[in-house]
Amino acid sequence: MVSLAMRRVLVGLTAVAVALGWLQLAPAFGFPVTAPAAMLDRMLGANHEASLAGWAMLLVGELALAGGYFIFVEGRTRGPVAPIVYAVAAWLVTGAVLMPLIGIIQGAPPAGDAINDPMRANFFMLNLGAGAAAESLVAWLLFGVVLAAGRTLGLGESTSMVLQLAGAIVSVGAVVAAFALRPASDARTALLATATFLVSPYSDFFDYLNAANHAGSFSAGRLVPKDAIFFVTLTAGALFLTTRVVESRRWR
Repeated sequence: MVSLAMRRVLVGLTAVAVALGWLQLAPAFGFPVTAPAAMLDRMLGANHEASLAGWAMLLVGELALAGGYFIFVEGRTRGPVAPIVYAVAAWLVTGAVLMPLIGIIQGAPPAGDAINDPMRANFFMLNLGAGAAAESLVAWLLFGVVLAAGRTLGLGESTSMVLQLAGAIVSVGAVVAAFALRPASDARTALLATATFLVSPYSDFFDYLNAANHAGSFSAGRLVPKDAIFFVTLTAGALFLTTRVVESRRWR
């Protein structure tokens, strides 16, 4: 049986990975290109470009929201509805309150800045069109679905086949999302990257799964987000499968 602390860690990390992974894949499905990490970087200066600081702030914020669910919501509610409601509330708060506040902190945009710059924070990022708000809503709904599925993780016989299937889909989705983190300047490039991944599984996919291709940045003393996500996803997947094996043996 999975301990409560381990279940929360696994579920929280998976929820964050799936939500952020969707934001990377969304342009391939016609949604606007967004840059949440780069947007946070702009709080450090009007002309500040994307860096690891933005990713750090983004991950801390996402993990804080996941922690807030476990602390304030999970123990006081039952069933799958509460996590979904929490996720929708998080979408409303981040879009209607947090985004405008970040925009104020960012200050005046740099000279010549386009109105549809994804690094400029504003109300629901509507400068990118209504699709940006819809894209964010889907990300938060996926976040809530993972939290809802995680309620039954580690409960032995009560863990259904549906949850196991959802776990498999989440694992595959996380790998695909990490693969899509290759640089993409626009939706067309992201679409081509995803299409290449789907049509050449015997070359690009297995080349991507080669851990040696992701270790070079660490050897050089650099922390590259897509390489870090690869190893985090690999570790989370191995832990998830291990807990499933231990749990299945317990209930035989």
